[in-house]
Parts: sequence; C-alpha cells; structure tokens
Amino acid sequence: ALVAAAIWGLGAFLSGPESYQFWGKTALVFVSGSILLISVPGVFRFLAQHWFRATGTQPHESLGTLFGVRWLALYVLNWGMYGLSFWVLAQGFGLTGGLLPMVSAFGASYVLGYVMVFAPAGIGPREAFLVLFLTPHIGAPASGVLAVVARLWTTIVEVIPAGVFWFLYVSRGQDSEPAQPGEQP
Repeated sequence: ALVAAAIWGLGAFLSGPESYQFWGKTALVFVSGSILLISVPGVFRFLAQHWFRATGTQPHESLGTLFGVRWLALYVLNWGMYGLSFWVLAQGFGLTGGLLPMVSAFGASYVLGYVMVFAPAGIGPREAFLVLFLTPHIGAPASGVLAVVARLWTTIVEVIPAGVFWFLYVSRGQDSEPAQPGEQP
C-alpha cells in the first residue's frame, strides 16, 4: 500500500522545487526497487516465504506468481481514487490546484507521515509535508487550512466505520460465534 501511495507521491518531489529533486530521485529508486521485488515471481515468492515463516502464518493457496503485481496495481488504483477524492475535497473549498499536484502531494505526505514512527498516525508530520508540497500550487494559508481539513476528513472516514463495527461487535458480545448459514444472528 505504501509503495502505491509513493508511486503517486513521486510527482510531488519530481515536479516540485529544485530542492526536492534529490529526494524525488531517491524515492524513485526506492519505488523502482520495490516494484522490481514485487514483480519478479522468484523474488516475490522468496520474500513471501520468509515473511510467512517469520510471522508464523501460512500463505493463502491463491498466492501465485502474479499476486504481488496484481495487488500493487489494485493499490495504485486505490490510491489514485483516494487522491482524486482529496482533490474533490479541495475543489469543494474553492481551492483550484491542479489534479496531479494535489494527488501527488496527498500521496507523498501520507507516506512521509506514516514513516515518522514517533508520531501516532503521522499526526503533525503528514500535515506539515502536505503544506510543504501544496504551498507552491495554492499558497501557504490555503495549504494549512486544507491540511487540517484533510486530517479531519480522513479521521472521520476511518473512525466512524470503525466505531460502527466496534459497536456491532460489542453489542453481539465478544464470545459469540459467527452465525451459520440459515441461522438468525
């Protein structure tokens, strides 16, 4: 998922100011290497076997040679839609930054916030990076407001469904078994 977000986020570095170019090229090497590791069936199989051995789990029987490529493609599509929804959110507030810069800034700031392990959920660094990447396109004040709105938006999108599922789980009781077909819950 992070590699897919980083693919979208590359544009924020590679099309940004000159000072971002080094980091964009570094990220490009990381993303290219990750895609290579996921795409080569023998390498993916080797990495997957070691991952499952380290975690003490068994691979799903559908884990084939193209599994990594398929999931990467789906995650790239997912992050593209996530970035597009961010752009629509910005448009709703009258911020008319270009589609690609907005999607790239969102993906890059998400990944950079995620890797800042000292900040729970990337809170703070994600917004700071979003402001940094959006400022050349929509200005600093608008970028700051949009970063806060985006944090509220993602929190609501994540917390409300989680709260509903938690409530449903707790209301059924933690020891209950899933209902069998034809049986009332």
